[in-house]
Amino acid sequence: MLIINIEGDQQVSFTIDTLSEKVFDLTPVWEKIAKDLIEWESEIFETEGAAIGRKWAPLSPKTIKQKQRKGYPLKPLIRTGRLMASLTQAGHSDMVLIIDNFSLTFGSARLVERGDWFLAPIHHYGAPSRNIPARALMPDESQVSQRFRDKWLSIFEDYLREE
Repeated sequence: MLIINIEGDQQVSFTIDTLSEKVFDLTPVWEKIAKDLIEWESEIFETEGAAIGRKWAPLSPKTIKQKQRKGYPLKPLIRTGRLMASLTQAGHSDMVLIIDNFSLTFGSARLVERGDWFLAPIHHYGAPSRNIPARALMPDESQVSQRFRDKWLSIFEDYLREE
């Protein structure tokens, strides 16, 4: 809960002006939250999903052989590294990061080589018809809500308290 104590006419006027300017431009808040989301995604990749309590399925023997033959890393969801970079490297060409005064949009726009579907959703939700198991790349709604309460709310509060 944010509590602001205001005393005196000049202080009231200054506080209202300052808060109204800040409320109409939350860009600095979204930038900090975006940085935290990118760090969170790095944890998800480093722990292969364990950071959000959804450990990724191991690679199938067929996939291991295929990766060995082609010289790819033997980690799930890592072939060229572009999918991981699209969620963990700010400014990456495949990252979706749109920040404006009132909103933040974050995700991956990494297409498969054929270019007819996005890689992140296929891996996040899985595709049984393609023998692709679900490997969560993003936290679920309750985890995002918890992160808001534990971390992001204080970013908002600190921003509104700054003079």
